[in-house]
Amino acid sequence: MANVRELRAISHIDRKSDQVDAEKLGRYARLDPNILRPISHRTVEQQEALTLIVLQHIAEMTAKIKHYDRLIQELTQTEYSETQALLKVHRVGHITALTFVLTLGNKERFGRSRDVGCYLGLRPRRSQSGERDPQLGITKAGNVYLRSLLIECANHILRPHGRDSTLRQWGLHLASRGGKQAKSKAVVAVARKLAVLLHRLWTTQEPYMPFYESAA
Repeated sequence: MANVRELRAISHIDRKSDQVDAEKLGRYARLDPNILRPISHRTVEQQEALTLIVLQHIAEMTAKIKHYDRLIQELTQTEYSETQALLKVHRVGHITALTFVLTLGNKERFGRSRDVGCYLGLRPRRSQSGERDPQLGITKAGNVYLRSLLIECANHILRPHGRDSTLRQWGLHLASRGGKQAKSKAVVAVARKLAVLLHRLWTTQEPYMPFYESAA
């Protein structure tokens, strides 16, 4: 069995095919097999033993994950019970709700809920000069982990067969405008609005209404 690191002469040729590869390997082996730096595989028994070790490690990690999931859920029900209002939003789980509250720390630090999106780096950058005003990516300021959780939630909200809501409809409308970056921009926009919504729910502790405007 040849060492894959020694096969660059095969992978970088301009007329690569299985037949050409086999011929070149054969010629190398006939000239001097050591050119290919032969490797030896583990025995079946050795591989099975290693697999048992890996499976044991996965089982231990799974148990630890379940343990910490329970602790996080307990925190959202006891010390940080205000997160229960956030959990009513579809696709917002215990980790996202608790991370949101703990990262922002104080819900009254923001005069307006819409400022939260900017604080978390979900606002587009701007470099306007004269008639030039290019569309740029988000600032990516603030907490990286919380921003990634909100982006993940936004992706779930916009997925096919997702639960309908005003936020989902708005995001799908943005995504339908077309263009290479339409879907990505829609996800970020939904994440930004989600951050505003979560802060509003945290502040008011009002029940979440998926179709707020219709209810109003």
